[in-house]
Amino acid sequence: MVSSTPFFKLNGLGNDFVLIDHRRKALGPALTKSRIRHLGDRKRGVGFDQLLVLEKSPRAQARLHIYNTDGTRAEMCGNGLRAAALHLWTEGGVDPRRELLIHTDAGLLRCRPRGPLSKGMIETEMGIPHFPSAPRTPWVPTVLGARPVLVNVGNPHAVYWLTPPQVGVHGGGLAALTAATRAWLTRHGSAVENHRAFPRRTNVEFDRVRSPNRIDAYVWERGVGLTEACGTGAVAVACAALREGLCSGTVSVGFPGGTVSVRWQPGESAFLTGKVEFSFSGRFY
Repeated sequence: MVSSTPFFKLNGLGNDFVLIDHRRKALGPALTKSRIRHLGDRKRGVGFDQLLVLEKSPRAQARLHIYNTDGTRAEMCGNGLRAAALHLWTEGGVDPRRELLIHTDAGLLRCRPRGPLSKGMIETEMGIPHFPSAPRTPWVPTVLGARPVLVNVGNPHAVYWLTPPQVGVHGGGLAALTAATRAWLTRHGSAVENHRAFPRRTNVEFDRVRSPNRIDAYVWERGVGLTEACGTGAVAVACAALREGLCSGTVSVGFPGGTVSVRWQPGESAFLTGKVEFSFSGRFY
């Protein structure tokens, strides 16, 4: 019999995931880097922005491992954390009335539903954001003269307060972006991600503050590229804006794929709330 592995496909605002639940038993072939890349191929595999692998944890309901489409590890993923929580409540045998604790590379993080699970609205703890000092040297990449705000929310982000020209319809998905906008985001996002100032590469956000409680954002994810949305990116952008006095209170961060909300008090954990939904399930061989 050919060995196979069951999987679940979920998404948060179009940021999509394949989830494999290995808490009971590791099934199917080993997840090598080449196999992960093959699974992430949208024409030859299943396709995803990140692969989520759940294992047993003595400290939480599950241990979450996250992989990018290029096979590299990601320390943290806010939308993926919500997807894992939804799976554990609906398919994983965890009482939906119970607050979840998930063990990630960024630590032990709490998850709770906000309303009926059928609505898919979930709040996740994202840890305490840190703001590394950007070296005042030519090594730090500028984009059109703008210097980034560096934020670490379990993974690294470079936040720029500027957006590309000719953005088209914001919130209409990546498909609504003009060719010029895609080219601009790809050129600058890739250049910053792979800049020598970031030996382990970085996620990149280009943002515009629309009001004290609203930011429009575009994200270039490390190891993935342009994505519809990014949970850790939303937290990085909102916390940077709150820290600099550009926003106040709960901040809505809008991506091409939709909107999430972030609340944060300096020195405390940030919290991310947004929708996540189940797409389909299957097996790969």
